[in-house]
Amino acid sequence: MIMRAMLIAIGNRERRDDGVAHTVLESLACRHAVELRSVLQLAPEIADDIAGYDLVIFLDADARASELSIQTVDPSPANGVFTHVAGPAEIVGLAGVLFGFKGRALLCRIPAYDFSWEEGLSRRSRKRALEATVRLESLLDDLGATAGGGNSFEEVPYARQNFSRLDPVRLGCPGSDSDLKTRDREVD
Repeated sequence: MIMRAMLIAIGNRERRDDGVAHTVLESLACRHAVELRSVLQLAPEIADDIAGYDLVIFLDADARASELSIQTVDPSPANGVFTHVAGPAEIVGLAGVLFGFKGRALLCRIPAYDFSWEEGLSRRSRKRALEATVRLESLLDDLGATAGGGNSFEEVPYARQNFSRLDPVRLGCPGSDSDLKTRDREVD
């Protein structure tokens, strides 16, 4: 069975390992035809975006995690979701109530270690990013996940203004005209 899937990376690339989800998302963009979103933080508006998908996977850095985990997200009531920030459970709950989302939602928690104000992942987070990429690739393959119309990647600003599509050249995907080896420095 082919599932329409969306992956959403959450985090701030300017806070070192907080950007690990975006690194994983970009790695998957070259390999899977799924819908990809990159956000600083979750806002209620994204609930409408996920409603048409069979599978939604949220990717996020987790300072408390010692191991990578992929877990089911159960919908939660939208308590306070109309502020500026919500968690995956509130977004899934809102998507169900307002837009009829009946799909499966997962959260990939990626261990992260350094949240200082600097770009680039620590060496430990780079290893975790690779681990997360491999696990998610396997999961997407097993589920037969697709975007239902080709690969699409949007970087969604916090205020949802000025959507920008990221193309394979910018991502350095194999076969593209560009080869972005490594944006992230190897620093402990």
